[in-house]
Amino acid sequence: MHCARLLKASLLTGLLALTPPLHASIFQGDLPDSIQPGLEAPAFPGTSADPELSDALELLNQGQVRRAVDSTRNYLQRNPSSAPAWEVLGAALVMDGELDEGLQALRRSVALNPGQYTAWTKIGDVLMAIGNTAEAQQQFERAIEIAPDHRLPHQRLGLIHEAAGRTDQAIHHLERGLEGVPDSYLGVRVNLARLYNGRGRFQESIRLLEGRLAESTPPDVHVLLGTAYLETGSAQKGLSEMRRASSKAPDNIDYMLALGIALRAAGEPAEAVTRLEQVLQPSPDSPVAHYQLAEAHAQLGNRDQAIAHFQQAQKHSESPGSIASRLGQYHAALREFPESAAAFEQARDLGDTTPRTLDGLASAYRNMGRLDAAEQTLKALTETHPDNPLGYYRLATLYGAMTRYEDAQRLIGQALERAPEQAEILQTAGRIEYRLGNRQTAIEYSQRALEQLPDWAEERFFLGAVQQEAGDYPAAISSYRRVLANAPEHVGALNNLAILLTQAGEIEEALSLAQQAYAQSPESVHVLDTLGWATFLTGDHDKARQLLQQALAQEPRNSSALYHLARVQLEQGKAQEARQNLQLALQSDRRFDGREEAQKLLDELGGN
Repeated sequence: MHCARLLKASLLTGLLALTPPLHASIFQGDLPDSIQPGLEAPAFPGTSADPELSDALELLNQGQVRRAVDSTRNYLQRNPSSAPAWEVLGAALVMDGELDEGLQALRRSVALNPGQYTAWTKIGDVLMAIGNTAEAQQQFERAIEIAPDHRLPHQRLGLIHEAAGRTDQAIHHLERGLEGVPDSYLGVRVNLARLYNGRGRFQESIRLLEGRLAESTPPDVHVLLGTAYLETGSAQKGLSEMRRASSKAPDNIDYMLALGIALRAAGEPAEAVTRLEQVLQPSPDSPVAHYQLAEAHAQLGNRDQAIAHFQQAQKHSESPGSIASRLGQYHAALREFPESAAAFEQARDLGDTTPRTLDGLASAYRNMGRLDAAEQTLKALTETHPDNPLGYYRLATLYGAMTRYEDAQRLIGQALERAPEQAEILQTAGRIEYRLGNRQTAIEYSQRALEQLPDWAEERFFLGAVQQEAGDYPAAISSYRRVLANAPEHVGALNNLAILLTQAGEIEEALSLAQQAYAQSPESVHVLDTLGWATFLTGDHDKARQLLQQALAQEPRNSSALYHLARVQLEQGKAQEARQNLQLALQSDRRFDGREEAQKLLDELGGN
């Protein structure tokens, strides 16, 4: 079972909060991770061609910062206009703790050569380190103007935008900042994965992190990947990551909570209960833990415990209406409709007027027989959410159940205006048109529904039945065959196709189909009638009579079976019994295949 969507926003936020953003420290190249910090030394363009300057840079890279400062200053006495040298000196001074002097040297570098984009990046790093984020952002943007493909300023800008809540900009720059990094590098992949998760782009988060985590990976990164797995239906992989996170920090309640959620999603509610109860020991008012415990107990069939924890979750939640709505769903699943209605009413009164809540309340009313209340609630749904097709669709189905077909037709039309290609709405439109006697329109709606879901067996069966009723037998035969291609044991399609094939003279296949239908539904009057008639056409009159009598034992006034039995009786020389059954068959006004032939036979036998 997937993670419950009820607390998706708050739950996802809770999980993501376990992965704090990585902040840039000064001059570290690609932003590091806990596995391989400092994979790439910061660039210093213009140094490699000068041996003396290269030596100073080598001292800096070896950590001999003071010697690097002295060496670069000596170089600058002879080459005061060297922008690369001022950049190296600035970096060395900053690393030696002399931020102001180092920043001055870096600014001198870009003053001498405005194209020294790596110096602009280093200035931004210093400004970030001293908390001047706004000016740092300007430096990184300048670096990108000069060198659009230089990934380091993109990484820094990504973090700045992430911290400011500018998600789209953060994602753009972090994606650019990952271009060209080694495959083993984790770093800002963690930040980007967190942003992807927050936007529901879980597959992209998995692509970033999968296969890159190690024993030294912080537990919060496992939670990030585990969350992405859970949200894409890979429950076992998600559980594995949550176990790894919890094992690395066994006393961390947040990771224990994440593990409990994963256990429930992976279908292990009993262990989930154990873990989640451990969360409640230090955090007895945790609404997420109570909610997850409620869902776990619901999976285990523990009704009273589930309800108690739903109520506790509602008590402590900042969104109590959503919890009350979920409780309404739970009662509805148990067919406890008065309790369901009460919970949904509470959710509505707490301000939760989402389509789910209003639709759930209307459904509870309908199941209680309170059709007027259901109607008013669905009208409120259309008024509260006028662009959502759900309210119009539900009202149409309600009116259809009340045989108010013209009202149903009007409402389903409004639903289709908002969702013209939604298969379920097209299906309902077809049913309404059929009830209004508009067969061709019903067929058109059904065909449109099947364009969306070609393998929808029940809808294609409906299409075949209407085609058959309309006399388009080749189309009906084609529809029934397509049903059976996807659902070989579909009794209705087997039976109706057998009927049409008997009419077409394909008795052997018709008999086989009817026998298959009988194997699935031996008590069905219609199947017994079809099999009896196909059996008669093969010449086995005694078996045919037995089958038809079984059908009539269940439904004595079934006109089709009475007519077919009369045909058998005529073949067996029982004209008086045949006359009586023909009279009974024709007493009903219901149409059945062979009615004209039945009247003709009765006239020949001297009946009325």
